[in-house]
Amino acid sequence: MTVTSSSFHVSAGASFELPIPVSVGGTKLSWSFHTENADEDIQFSIEHLGTEADADEVDELYNPGRVKVTETKPHTGEIVVQDTGIVTLNWDNSYSWLREKVVSYEVDLAVPEPEERSRMVKLLATATEKVGTTGALLEEVTKVGDRLVEANASVITLTAQKQDTEDLVANLDERRAGFEEKYPAYQESLKAAMEARILAFHQAEQAKL
Repeated sequence: MTVTSSSFHVSAGASFELPIPVSVGGTKLSWSFHTENADEDIQFSIEHLGTEADADEVDELYNPGRVKVTETKPHTGEIVVQDTGIVTLNWDNSYSWLREKVVSYEVDLAVPEPEERSRMVKLLATATEKVGTTGALLEEVTKVGDRLVEANASVITLTAQKQDTEDLVANLDERRAGFEEKYPAYQESLKAAMEARILAFHQAEQAKL
């Protein structure tokens, strides 16, 4: 269904906007345009403005930049507009300081049949469900990652404690070895001291007699 076709002048340094209301999601928008003179280019883009609930949200649907077109080689294309709202076709000649452009265009809208619309709604619902599932999966992966970080920190702490324990055991072993090395000499010294005391005691007793 051809919605509109006409031509317009775009002055140098100016732009032209063509708003197209879309009342059914999944509508296919197709276009064709060309300039009056050969070897001319113009910047072209398509934007979508939502309904009253999200009227401030502007989404860029198509932007090939500056396109060179002629009557024998028009610029054509089509997109599917998923949401209702206003679709605006923009022809921008603001970069040109001197040359005015004359553009002829034709815009068509193809509203999907109820069966096709239902299929698209189901596809959109499936895609949304998959996005939700992916989000939940990413959340679980993040939790597992956090637990791995915590486990790694615990391993590091246990490794440090194990090293401290090993150092303490090594120190005790070193002290025990030193004691065992000195114990015979200490035992001999203690034995000599006891014998000297016993001898002194006997000598003292004999002196009394």
